[in-house]
Order: sequence, then structure tokens, then C-alpha cells
Amino acid sequence: MKRIAVLAFALTLLAPASMWSQEVNRVEIASSWGGLGEPRNDHVTIIRESGQFYRDGRSVDGAAVEALRQALEAPPLASLNLENLGLTQSWLIHNASPALEDYAKDRDVTPRQRTFFLNKFLSVQAMKPHLLAVFGGGWTDDFPEVKVVVTLSSGEMLRISSKEQPIFMLPWGVESPEGPFVTYNADISRAIAALLPKGAANRDRLAGTRLRAVIANRLVQDSWSEWNQLEAEDTSGPGLSEIEARFTIRETEGRYLSSVDVDGRASWNAKLTDKRLPASMVIGVSLPVDEDGRLKDVEPLLTKVDSYEALALSPVWFRMYLVTNPKTEVEIRFVRDRSLSLKAGEDLLNDLRKHGKESVARELEAQQERCVFLEVNDKGEGRWSRWVVLPDGRMVLWHFQGGSVLNWRAAEFSSWDFFGWHSVGAVIASDGRRIE
Repeated sequence: MKRIAVLAFALTLLAPASMWSQEVNRVEIASSWGGLGEPRNDHVTIIRESGQFYRDGRSVDGAAVEALRQALEAPPLASLNLENLGLTQSWLIHNASPALEDYAKDRDVTPRQRTFFLNKFLSVQAMKPHLLAVFGGGWTDDFPEVKVVVTLSSGEMLRISSKEQPIFMLPWGVESPEGPFVTYNADISRAIAALLPKGAANRDRLAGTRLRAVIANRLVQDSWSEWNQLEAEDTSGPGLSEIEARFTIRETEGRYLSSVDVDGRASWNAKLTDKRLPASMVIGVSLPVDEDGRLKDVEPLLTKVDSYEALALSPVWFRMYLVTNPKTEVEIRFVRDRSLSLKAGEDLLNDLRKHGKESVARELEAQQERCVFLEVNDKGEGRWSRWVVLPDGRMVLWHFQGGSVLNWRAAEFSSWDFFGWHSVGAVIASDGRRIE
């Protein structure tokens, strides 16, 4: 037995040291960034001399180097881990109020929005999808890259790299003498950030400097419809209850919107459903508000909506198309005091006259306030169209996108370009015959 023990001890002495039992002799970091702005390209070399670490002749905390070594030694994480990211229940509790103040710094946040934000932020379960979403996706004009080479005392090297955009730049690709692996360990990110000088490319991204603010923005972004609804409930005044008595508010949008029929003025913008309409139809409204965001006048909507709804469904061919194509979505537009807004009406008339459709333009101009403006989306088909329904049930096709539009192939219409849309000006009879 003694001989076996001695032999085992001798073999232990002869065995090569584990990679992770070695000291780090050198760390080289190349951190670069490109995009809209001046490109950055920073190189940092940290070397070990007489048991101390130095960068450009200045001492570096050995604990920071050791943190990187330990992060690389840790078992790889195959996916994002909230605890590793530092996003624990305790973190949420300590950062909820500061996160709200960060978000509200340059924005008006209503009391109900504040309550909603804090209630969500204080629960790790409620926040989990928003937290994980922060570390996914990508965007344009932002091209970070970090490469790190760690040289051990044996001369062996580990190479670490990432081009990921989100905070912490996860995951990391690691090439080591023991084989390559990928890991979502944010400790690697934080350790690299600690070794970079202030102002170095990607340092704040790696350190998670703006993590709290990014999470706050993500929470609101993911809850945008509900967020806007809460603002409306706090600011819209008694007019909102009148609308809710007649309609169901499916979603609300921002206060300042610009589109084909909306001019960017402060408005209450929402999509409403009406039990009197088919499930595929909504009413998209943009109603005037005062400087405090309170609805000024909902009477035009409430008094005119019945006639607009009836007119929208009066063309027999269109009604049958919706029955046989239940995925097709229709939005009846209502802006300020009418369906075909002054902005859309003016642009429509100018567009028609510019392209030889004077007779259609004259007829529209004479009864503009009584017309209904529709936006149609053949859901899943990539086909969009804009129509105006005349008081007698005829429909004017203004714009479309896609290879076909409802019952017609695109080639059946002579069209011209209108900011990326096919503009037509064709008139369809109430029975579906093309008139002009």
C-alpha cells in the first residue's frame, strides 16, 4: 500500500498543471466601435512583472485580472441567467424608483403610469420577459467588437471575442486549449470592462452602465398600448368616459402622430372596436386635445360614426369580400371631425388632378365631409390599400401595395408612385364593377 501511495504522489508531481491553476501573464484587449460618429479603436495590454500587473507603466489591480480568470474558469452558461446578469429581486427593489425617475426625467408620466411602472418593476416574475428582451435583437449603425487574448504562465492562450450589440455583449465565443465554447457569462463582460481605461470603446456597454435606464425604456416599450391607455385615463377628461360608453378601446397610440391623414398636432390617437361592426373592423381615431391632453370635443365622433359605419359596409362586393376573407382587417378612419380628414382630402384631390383624374376629384371635393376613408390590410398577404367610399356606395381606390388589391390584380390598374405606394384613382361601383 505504501508503494502505491508513493507512486500516486510521484505521478501527481509529474502531471501537467491544470490550465486554470496557472497564473495570468498577459492580457491584450482590442475594443473597437463603428457606426454613426467617429470610429473608435482602442488597444490595451496588461503585463505581469514581479507579481504585479501594469498597463502603460501604471499599476493595475490584480483582483481585476483574477476576476477575468475566474469568469473564464466558470462553467459556460448556455443561456441568459438573471442572477448572473445581476438582475435579482433585490436589484429590482433597489432600482425601481430610480429607474422611474430616469425615465420620467424628460417625459410627462401620469400617476397611473407611475403605479403601473413600479408594480411591474418590483416583481422579478413580471419583469422577466422585459429583462431578457434587453439582451436580444440588434439595430443599425452600431458595430461594436471586442477581442481579448489571455496568456497564461505556460504560454497557453485563451481568445475571447464578441460583436454583439446589447449590454454586456453576450454571448462570448472562447477559444481555449481545452476546446472552444460559447458562454452567456456576464462576469466576463464586467471583468473586461474593469480592465479598460475610462472612455475606451465599449467600456460602458460591457460594464452595464446604462442597464437600469435601458430596462426602464424596454418595460414601457413592451407595454406601449397599455401605457398610452393609462395616460389617456389620467389626462383625457370626461370625454373618454363618453367614448368608453359606446366603444371598446383596443389600443391607444402616441399623442403626436403624422401619417397620410394626421398632421402631427397633439391628438388622442386610438383604435376602437364597436360591437355593431364585424370583428375585422376597427375605428382609428385622432381627436383634438387641449394643452393638458384632455379631449376637447367627442361629439362629432359620437354623432357621425353610425352613418360612417353604415356607409363603409354599404358596397355589396366589399361586404362579401370581408365575409370570404375573414383575415382582412379594415380601419375606418376618423380625424378630428370627419372620416376623410382635411389633410388626406387635400392630398387626394391634388394627387388626382395632377394625374388627369379631374372628374373624380370634382365629385370627391363636392361631398368630402360625407365620405368614409378606409385603410385595408389583407393580413398575412402583404397587401395594403386605401379607399374612399362615396355617399352613394361607390369606392375610389387611392393607394395600394402588393401584387394585388382585393379582387383585382395590380396589373389591371394604371398607377403612379405616391411615396412608395401605387396611386390609382379608380372608381368601383357598389356591385364591384370598375367604372373608371
